[in-house]
Amino acid sequence: MVEHRIKADLGGGDFGWLKARHHFKVTPDGNPAHRPFGAPVVWNDDEIAPGIGFPMHGYQNMQIVSYVLASGMPGDESALPIRADARVPGATLKGGQRLSSDCSGTRHADLVPTLGTVNVNDERVEAGDGIAMTTEALQVVEALDDTEVVMVEVF
Repeated sequence: MVEHRIKADLGGGDFGWLKARHHFKVTPDGNPAHRPFGAPVVWNDDEIAPGIGFPMHGYQNMQIVSYVLASGMPGDESALPIRADARVPGATLKGGQRLSSDCSGTRHADLVPTLGTVNVNDERVEAGDGIAMTTEALQVVEALDDTEVVMVEVF
């Protein structure tokens, strides 16, 4: 199954300091068709205002993975390994470049172009859209212009 989740159809909101778009339904007003798959609970595109961050979350037994596109941070961030049966690969492609990902051992994958436009298995996907995939063994991504993509794969 391949499901194209168009950016304009994502749930989310503008809270002043945070502009959030939810690829999964995480709030009552979210898109009910965009259910989570497997272990990941939330898959968001968040824009956070400068000088502000999230308060401590009350979650237990949960990991938060951030993929930073642009930051005003001074460079003292750190990275930790993901302690889950998942991985988060990313790629930067020039227009016309192609890549393929063999996800035959993957239960579910979500791919989002963060910049630019791509074709995924011949389906046009704009920046901020998502492609939710289950039972697809091979994804072919073709950059229609200079682009960056990130994918979450759950095993």
